[in-house]
Amino acid sequence: MKQKVCAWLGVILLGAAVALPGCGDSIVPLTADQQQQVGEYAAVMMLKYDAKHRSRLVDLSLYPEQEEVVDVPAAPEPEPEPEEEQPKEEPSSSVTDVVDVSGDPVSSVSSIEEFLQLPAGINLVYSGYDIDEVYQDNEFFSLSATEGKTYVILHFLLNNSGSDETYVDLLNQSTSFRISINGGTSRTTVLSPLQNNLAAWFGNVAPGASEDVVLLFELEKESVESVNSMVLSLKNASDVYTISLL
Repeated sequence: MKQKVCAWLGVILLGAAVALPGCGDSIVPLTADQQQQVGEYAAVMMLKYDAKHRSRLVDLSLYPEQEEVVDVPAAPEPEPEPEEEQPKEEPSSSVTDVVDVSGDPVSSVSSIEEFLQLPAGINLVYSGYDIDEVYQDNEFFSLSATEGKTYVILHFLLNNSGSDETYVDLLNQSTSFRISINGGTSRTTVLSPLQNNLAAWFGNVAPGASEDVVLLFELEKESVESVNSMVLSLKNASDVYTISLL
């Protein structure tokens, strides 16, 4: 309190000294800069000892110095290397398909009788071939080949070696027959109403008897001028059977 009173007295005396003339010589007038300095000093002293006035300056020495914390970004985790995809092993197959000249898989059956599902005691025997432009079925019926083509007629014997009459049905077997001469393109049988057509034959075979049946194919004449090999292929819905005739 005492310091505050003294400060106020000092400010008042300073102002009086400036405003009032004394005895003797006149007071030297102050310049504008000097008057500004006196005013600033008086204002600072008044604020310093004013209890209601608090300085906005903070003494940092009263607080412990804190270290600045710097966030260091964490190093990115390395991405896992992709695993190499191992090639899948294909399951091995123990079955090997035999392919004939037409590119079809060959059946595993051991005989033409087994392929055609002929009844027990019935066998089919190849007996030869003919090449002719006309095929005479009987004295009343004949077939003529297309111009520039000829027929290859395969002959078979349908034998019954059993002791009983046996019924044979090849019509409902749905078997197709194809022939290839000298490794050339295969040809299918000619559709015909022949009574002895092996592809559509059905009937009874007496015990110990034989039936003469044929397969008729139409080919270009030049392709059969010289026959060195002959392959017959039989095919149904699930199997292929191939016979080398020559």
